[in-house]
Amino acid sequence: MNVELNAFVVIDDWQAVVNRTVANYFDSLGFEHLDQILDMRVFDLLNMNLLDAVRVEEIIVCLYRSLNPNITVDEAMYCGAMNQCFDYTGWRKIHRQLEKITVRDLVLTENINLRAIQHFYDAIRKKFFKSKEYDWCEYRYTNYQDYAEKRTAGGKRK
Repeated sequence: MNVELNAFVVIDDWQAVVNRTVANYFDSLGFEHLDQILDMRVFDLLNMNLLDAVRVEEIIVCLYRSLNPNITVDEAMYCGAMNQCFDYTGWRKIHRQLEKITVRDLVLTENINLRAIQHFYDAIRKKFFKSKEYDWCEYRYTNYQDYAEKRTAGGKRK
């Protein structure tokens, strides 16, 4: 399934795209367009204030379910009626550097399923907590505007 997003989704339309709990995170962090979150690295999302690893996974799963409404494969795998059909090795060959993976890479990859997303997210999360980008004392970004400013300034901390 190849999904192309042409239009921006404004905050008033978040609820149509995601559930209300996740929409509250988007609102409070200052996201205005769906593309803003899809183009973020997962590492940057993990480094955003108000989001912990569980919330980031919740956001990614919610976006996946909203943007890929055909969940037949996910249900079959959950019930044990189907084995994993997604090529983990092929995806990892393309995405060797886990720190560079974006939310879009996880959510909109052709033929990806929920179990594969969770598998890759677990690997990304483990790599993040072992990386130099993780600081248990403080988050790198307070909101989306802060993220955008720091990315244009070269990603440096104050």
